[in-house]
Amino acid sequence: MSNFYENDEDVLQMIQQIKKITKESKRKFEHEIDYLVEDTKTRLMNSVNEEKNNIKKETDEKLNKLRENIIKHEKNIKEKHKLYQKLKSELAEVANNYKNRIKDFYKETENFMKAYESEKKELQELEDKEWKELNVQSIEILSKTKSNICATKEETDEKLRKVLKSIL
Repeated sequence: MSNFYENDEDVLQMIQQIKKITKESKRKFEHEIDYLVEDTKTRLMNSVNEEKNNIKKETDEKLNKLRENIIKHEKNIKEKHKLYQKLKSELAEVANNYKNRIKDFYKETENFMKAYESEKKELQELEDKEWKELNVQSIEILSKTKSNICATKEETDEKLRKVLKSIL
C-alpha cells in the first residue's frame, strides 16, 4: 500500500477527496432525510386531519341521529300528553256522570222507599183475602228480581225490608 501513495501530498489530496465526497454524501443524505422528514410530517398531518375529519363526520352523524331521536321522542311525548289530557277530561266526564247517576239512584231509592211505606200502610188496611192476592202478585214480581217471598204478611214485610236495605 505504501507504494500506492507516492507522497504525502497524494495522501492529503486523497483525504481531501474523501472529505469532499463525505460532505457531498452528507449533504445529499441530509437533503433526502429532510425530504423524508417533511414527507412523513405531511403524511402524518394529512392522516391526522383525515382521521379528525372522519371523527368529526361520525360525531356529526351521531349527533344528527340523536337529534332526530330526541325530536321523535318529543313528538311522542307531546302526542302522549295530548292523549293523557283527552283521557283525563273523559275520565272527569265519566266521574261526573257517575256522581249524577248515584244521586239519581239515591233519589229513586228514596222515592221507592216512600212508595213502599205508603203501599205498606195500604196493605195493612186490606182484608186478609185481598192481602193474599197482592201477596201472590208480589211473589211473582219479586221472584224475577231473585227473591223468594213467603206467603205471610210478616215474612213478606221482613224480606222486602231486607231487599230494600241491600239495594240502598
